[in-house]
Order: sequence, then C-alpha cells, then structure tokens
Amino acid sequence: MAELRSCLQDLALVITITAAMAHFSVASTPISTTTNTSISENVFEGVTRRGDHDKGSKGSGCSKDSIKLAKEASVEAIKLGIAYANGTLSSMKELKKSGKISCKKCLNDCVRFYIHALAHLHEAIEYLGNKQYRMVKLEVVAAATDAYDCEDEFDAKTKKSPFTSRYKFFNDLCAIPIDLAYVLDPTISR
Repeated sequence: MAELRSCLQDLALVITITAAMAHFSVASTPISTTTNTSISENVFEGVTRRGDHDKGSKGSGCSKDSIKLAKEASVEAIKLGIAYANGTLSSMKELKKSGKISCKKCLNDCVRFYIHALAHLHEAIEYLGNKQYRMVKLEVVAAATDAYDCEDEFDAKTKKSPFTSRYKFFNDLCAIPIDLAYVLDPTISR
C-alpha cells in the first residue's frame, strides 16, 4: 500500500510539473529564460528511474531524485512567481503614471498587496532551503491571498480590475509550490 501511495505521489508530481510547464510555454508574457521543459523532463526521468526506492523526505516514499527535482521545481515556480509579481507591480506603476485609473485607492492598495506577496515568496524560498515545507505552503498561500485581495479591492468598489488576467496566472504559479509541498511532506494537511 505504501508503495502504491509513493507511486501515486510521484505521478502527481509529474502531472503537476508537466501541466505547469505546458501552461508556461503558451503564456503570452515571457517571465523567465529558464528552460521549463528540461525541468519537466528531468522530473519525469527521476520518477520513472526509481529503482532503489530510497526514502526521501520524512518517509514520503519518493525517491531521492524525485525529492530533489520537486525542490528544484518549487524554487523555479516561486522564482517565476516573483518575476511575474514584479512585472505586475511595474504594470501598476505605469498605470498610475498614465492617470488612466478609475480607482486610485484600489491601485495603491494593490501595490501594497503585491509588495507583501513578494515578501511572502522570498520567505518561501528560505523555508524551502531549510526543508520547512509546511511553512513554504503557508507563505505561498499568503502570497496568493495578497494577490486575491488586490482583485477583491476592485470588486468591493464595483470596479473592474485591470489585473485579473495577471492575478489568475500568478495564482496558477502559486499553486505549483503548494502542490509540491504536499509531495515533499505528505503530513501537511490539505
């Protein structure tokens, strides 16, 4: 039974990374020069090459290669989130300069929310390096919540947010390290 659970977790890892990387390849905004395809291919190779079934993190049953690749993929996804949040902040600053915004308070609040989101993502990378996967999940969830709060700020004022598509993509980026945290530490509750 434990063997099946381990294989299912590894399969979930492959599916998550492959789907995410496919999404990045069709994204209209370039966010990184990283070759995301190579990460996906390496994860697949690491999972399919599980001959020795070495225990990975906290008895997760994942191979050491799978654990290493999950960590690398988490770092890359968080870095992409940081780059994308910085791009969103730049868009906000340009919009603010142009004066073509119907809710200046909303925009100011959004800048503050995305600055907080960036701080959370930087913390997540630090926690990842310390193998504190529960904290990685919490910090990335907090970053996604900050971005949501930006959207909510516009909705509360019955204004349409000019950042909805960027928010949705940022949220997708945040989902990757959250999902991988469950793989790295299966004791984390959903």
